[in-house]
Amino acid sequence: MLSMNSEIIIQSVFKEIEMITKRIFAIKNTFYQTNNTELRKRLSKEYSYLFRKFIDLKSKVFLFKRQHKDNLSYSSILLEKYSRYEKLIFQNNNLFFV
Repeated sequence: MLSMNSEIIIQSVFKEIEMITKRIFAIKNTFYQTNNTELRKRLSKEYSYLFRKFIDLKSKVFLFKRQHKDNLSYSSILLEKYSRYEKLIFQNNNLFFV
């Protein structure tokens, strides 16, 4: 059974994944819709920053999963969510050269 502190940390990472993913998709949509080169540069820079943050979360997600072997745990759900979003983010990612 997870301790309350573990659950809070996992929920925090869960929310961070959600926030980063939503912003990444918003950036992609805006990038495709604008011709403004300055805006594209800013979006590309922000995208790179968020992409690195997302990749950095992977180690935390796997650490939680290793520590909690239960197949139906918060850490399992977190790993599943990260994996799904990772696939979505990497789709059509060649535009940003990350």
